[in-house]
Order: sequence, then C-alpha cells, then structure tokens
Amino acid sequence: MPAQIAILGWGSLLWDTHPEFDEQHEPWQHDGPEIKVEFSRVSQSRRGALTLVIDPKNGARCRVAHAMSKRRDPEDAICDLRCREGTTRSNIGFLFVDGSRQQGRDPYSLEAIRVWAKTKKLDVVVWTDLGSNFDKVCGKPFDIDAALAHIQSLDGEAKSGAAEYVWRALGFVDTPLRRALQAQPWFPKSGTDREFLQKLSAHAAQTRAFLGNKMKPERERSVCRAFLRSLGVSFSDSELVAPTVEPADVAFRDARFQVRDLLRERKRGDDWRKNEKQYAEAQSIADLGQPYSPPVPIDLKSLVPEVAAALSEKATKYGTGCKDLDALIYVDLKDAFLEANSLVPSVAELERQGWRSVSLLFSPYGVVLLARSDAPAFLRGASGKTSMKWEDIDTLFEACP
Repeated sequence: MPAQIAILGWGSLLWDTHPEFDEQHEPWQHDGPEIKVEFSRVSQSRRGALTLVIDPKNGARCRVAHAMSKRRDPEDAICDLRCREGTTRSNIGFLFVDGSRQQGRDPYSLEAIRVWAKTKKLDVVVWTDLGSNFDKVCGKPFDIDAALAHIQSLDGEAKSGAAEYVWRALGFVDTPLRRALQAQPWFPKSGTDREFLQKLSAHAAQTRAFLGNKMKPERERSVCRAFLRSLGVSFSDSELVAPTVEPADVAFRDARFQVRDLLRERKRGDDWRKNEKQYAEAQSIADLGQPYSPPVPIDLKSLVPEVAAALSEKATKYGTGCKDLDALIYVDLKDAFLEANSLVPSVAELERQGWRSVSLLFSPYGVVLLARSDAPAFLRGASGKTSMKWEDIDTLFEACP
C-alpha cells in the first residue's frame, strides 16, 4: 500500500500558486496540527517582508493546514517541497510516524505533528522547516516593537508586499504580530476585501470537504433532512440513521432512503473547487465578477426522464431489492429552477425500475413522484404533490438544534 504522505502549510504555500508543486498534492484542508508560528523571518525574495515560520520562542499556537501528497515515495514529496521553496533539504522537516526517521528544528512541533499524524493514520508528514532569522538580519532580538519598526522602515512597494503577505494568511493564523500590524494606522488597509475573501475561501474549502466521500453519511442525512422539512414532516435528528450496510443510505422510521444526486454534466464539488481557487487568487472583491446568466425554469415532465436515468444503474444493481427502497434524488442544477406549479407526469419508467417510492428534492421543493401502497404513510400522503413547507430556506439542510 502506498505511503500516506501529508504536507503541512500555513503561509504562501496555500495561496501563491506554483503549478509544478500544486499538481502533486490534493486540495488543502484546514485541520492540521497546532504548532507555534509567527511572522518572524525576513524574506529577501519578498523585499524584506516578514514571512510566517515555525517559531517556538515568539510564535502563537495555531492550527495549520495540510494537503495529501500524490507521491508514493516520501523522498519525492520532500523534493517537491524543497524545490517549491527554493531551499536546501536541511530546511525541509519530515517525520516518519513509525519512528524510523525525523528532521525538525523544534522538538515541541515534532511531537505535536507526531500525535496529529497518528490520529490521521498517516505514514509521513513533510513541512517547511525554516526558522526565524530576524535577530541575524536586523541585529536585534525579535519582538513586536522591533518587527513593527522593521516593516515601517520598508519603502512603499515593499511595505505593500509585506501587507499582502500578512493579509493573505488564512484566518487560522492568529499571531501577536499579525494583530499588532492590522491595528497600525500606517499599515496598508487592504484587509476589508482580504478578510472577506479569506472567509469565502474558508467556506469553499469547508463545503468541498463536506461534499467529499468522508462526509457521505452526513451529506445524505442532510438531504433527507431537507426533504422531510419540505414535506412538513416533524422529526428529530436522531431518527435519521446512516446504516452501516447497503443498500439503504439513510433509515428514517419505516422509510429506507437510497440517495442519489442529479448534477447533469457536473461532478460533485467541482464548482466549490473552482470557487476556492478563484477566492485564493483574487486581489479584491471586484476580481470575483462573473457574467450573469439567469436560471431557466424546468418542469417535472422534463425532469422525470433525468431522474429515471440517474436511478437506472442502482435499479439494475439492486434488482428486486428496490421493492424495499425509497429512492430520493437530490437535484442540484446550476442553471435551472423547478416550476412551482409543475404537474407530475407519467412515471412508468420509474415504476418499471421497481422502487417502493421515488421522490426528489429540488430546493426548496420536495416532490413525491410515486409511492406504492406499501410505502411509508408520509410518502403516500404526499404522492403526486410538490411541497414547500419550510419557511426559512437558509436552514433547510441544517441539523436540528
């Protein structure tokens, strides 16, 4: 089995794109270990800006990001990061969880990384292990006043670059110097847009993670939750159970939901992956402008054949087992919305597939397309109807308090 290799990041690795490096790892996740970091390294390539490094003496404990390397050999992952950072191998930290090898300047960080890696069932962790050079470059010990004086002494262009680096650091980087800089009247205040872009980027990353395979049970429960609310069914979250075996994805009372997505040519999470990249690369809110293309209405007559096609593979797989399953299709079409008064057409193809019931959720509407006589009563009662009985669409998918 290939080694599970994670790369840690907290500074420009997350937002300064380098295709040769970025193509060799998965998207960044914001649930790495907690280690002490601070903006305490003077960067010559950034014209004197203070960059973010592991700093056990001056740093604040922050949760950093991680991305899974696509490499099979840890040496290749180490080389990728070394080349991306333009540094030597001695400045790349690594830890083999089996205890065979490790390299790092700070024992506390090594131990924090080791504990985290074990919980994630990783084999190897790699990170940039540059330390603070402030004392050496500036001729005085690092502290907040000395760091502020250093940045204030930079020329206008260099100071702007220093501000960009600080503002583009993600929200989880909360250090004493960052707070002090952002309070200074002379520090470039491009932060309004940057803070909003950071929040957008974090939201996109969280949403993309929610759409991943690891969150499949909770995602399917959220679809069922929204569907039940649209029908006006009262329930508690504890009633939505994710069975450990197929074919049912979610059990609710006497219903056994098999949940499928209808996305047309899109893949789940692709939109949010593009959004996250756009937010990370944008310099201002104005950079996010897109041509507006209004969604178009779609009726159930046009939609039912797509529902049947989306369910056909599962119907073939489960065969006669479909008679005990309640199919639920989550329709997520970027360019269309469901006509509110759309009538349910013939569902002969769905009947032939053998499902006990077939419903769809096309937010904010829930529609029961068919329900046999042995289907759960709440589905039979809503059969052939388009329902929208949840008033607050913003909370349609949210877990019950």
